[in-house]
Amino acid sequence: MLRRLRHIVMLLLPLFALASCDKTIHEYPGKYSITLTVRCSVDLTPPEYFTTVECDPETGTSYVVRAQAAEPFGTRFSEPVCLRYVIDLYRVTSSHSVFVERKVLFADVDDPNPQAITTFNVDASKYKVLVWCDYVQDDLRQAWYYNTDDLRKIVYSDEEVIDNNDKDVFTNMLDVDLTDYYYLDGEYELVYDVDLERPKGKFKCISTDVDDYVKNGDDAEDITAVVTYTQYVSAGYNVEEQKPNYFEPTRTFITKAKYDEDGNLVLCYDYVFVNGKQTNVKLNFYFYKGEVAVGNDGVITGDEISHWTGIVVPLKRNRETLIEGRMLTTSFGTGGFGIDPGFEDEIVIPWGD
Repeated sequence: MLRRLRHIVMLLLPLFALASCDKTIHEYPGKYSITLTVRCSVDLTPPEYFTTVECDPETGTSYVVRAQAAEPFGTRFSEPVCLRYVIDLYRVTSSHSVFVERKVLFADVDDPNPQAITTFNVDASKYKVLVWCDYVQDDLRQAWYYNTDDLRKIVYSDEEVIDNNDKDVFTNMLDVDLTDYYYLDGEYELVYDVDLERPKGKFKCISTDVDDYVKNGDDAEDITAVVTYTQYVSAGYNVEEQKPNYFEPTRTFITKAKYDEDGNLVLCYDYVFVNGKQTNVKLNFYFYKGEVAVGNDGVITGDEISHWTGIVVPLKRNRETLIEGRMLTTSFGTGGFGIDPGFEDEIVIPWGD
């Protein structure tokens, strides 16, 4: 019986092999063409309110969340700007991603969504679509405040910042798996929508004692703010991983105070890449009458009004943190200002009209 069973198995083996070969022969690549369309949309509404850092010269800082916050105003720019969309396509292999193609498109800030639409001719593989959107000068339409040669290694450029609003950015990434089309025949037009998000949080420092400050005839809009990040602060971004990828031990910028739409005196503000959903930055503020001078050794000098040092500010993606207090008529922390001699350039930020 066992011998007979073995004989039957030996007879069936060629049939199994033939069936296996037949299946292999017929699983050949299909005659297909695939057009991948990517449609990018963005919400340019300024960040909504997150929390308030209340500064007190006696107790330092406390954190409060207001029950009601004003609706954010539309962003006002100091110069004509437009939006630049950088869309990179990567093919995904078993070990890494390989760059395939880049598309760069421009849109006016008031264009309806989707603002950027582009197509790629692709095969039946796995892909990543990386999308970056920033502000650029409308007349030049080229990279401005960011080096975007590689969207996985974005860093700030050396361009002097005119207005921190221009540093606002939007980004997202998309995974696309087209391997199911490998054995198919025909033409396929696939459309994917990408909603871009703001990877930065914003802080804004407001003086609540401006009326007392101007009593002596001082000009509130002739105040210069020197702001220093005193601990590691994000200075680059990886679109593929959707997180900051480069950090600086310290960074300083200089700006002029200006009234906002509500009549508040805004001493300074900035946008910062947020690692995860929420992070903290540690700031020193120095306020001066008129302009300041920056020596070759990196030391900033001027007619100091007040200073607030060691202020810890929580930041959340796409949210605005307010810093408020009697910033001009009181001080907190250590006075005096200096920058490490290794500091090469000051960043002067006039707000414009």
